[in-house]
Amino acid sequence: MAKRFGAPACSRVFISSRSIALIRLGLQQLFKRCRRCLTVDTCWPRYLQELHKASAEKSDSVFVKSYRRPVFDRGVTVDEFCENLCMVYCSEGCNGLFLPAVDHLGTRIPVAQIVRTIREFGGEVRFVVVDAAQALGHIPLDDDCNVADFIVAGTHKWLGSYSTLGIGVAPQTTSSAAIGIGIQQALRNSLTDDGLLAFIEQLKGDANIQSETVNLCPLF
Repeated sequence: MAKRFGAPACSRVFISSRSIALIRLGLQQLFKRCRRCLTVDTCWPRYLQELHKASAEKSDSVFVKSYRRPVFDRGVTVDEFCENLCMVYCSEGCNGLFLPAVDHLGTRIPVAQIVRTIREFGGEVRFVVVDAAQALGHIPLDDDCNVADFIVAGTHKWLGSYSTLGIGVAPQTTSSAAIGIGIQQALRNSLTDDGLLAFIEQLKGDANIQSETVNLCPLF
């Protein structure tokens, strides 16, 4: 499954009945490490709500950059876009990112180039969460997996997918173990109620929790 994302085969994979459950868990991990997160105004609205919820304990910890007008009205280049985002990121004191690989307007966000540009300018990037819901199976995600700590998508865009799945991949060896531990803690403390996620983590032997009756049809 990790290879479908363009991630190393050894990457940790998490499966849930809803991708929103994995987005929540990924954002919780982000704010454990980051004081402020940069995102863009074309993230899926529900995910933006979840971002603000996850940051509730840290005041003024989310900065939403509006880019629609510069891109669609003035036609800025990819390099200009990345440099502009980098300057905002550094000036606003951000050290984390939540970005869509492809936003709901169909725009490809150059996640890897954004991260590289920030680091080249001396900025700190502690944790990156990528929403790949509009991208998985449509465009290569290899570059995104090179920089993302947690990348989440679902099967709702797949032909004949029947019941949908949420899929999360942790491609970085430096953060994947911590993400796994965080998800296990969330399951044990009932911070997520996704029965399929709990069931699969229990099967893998990564969590010792009481689950519930689970619909396994999405797995097939």
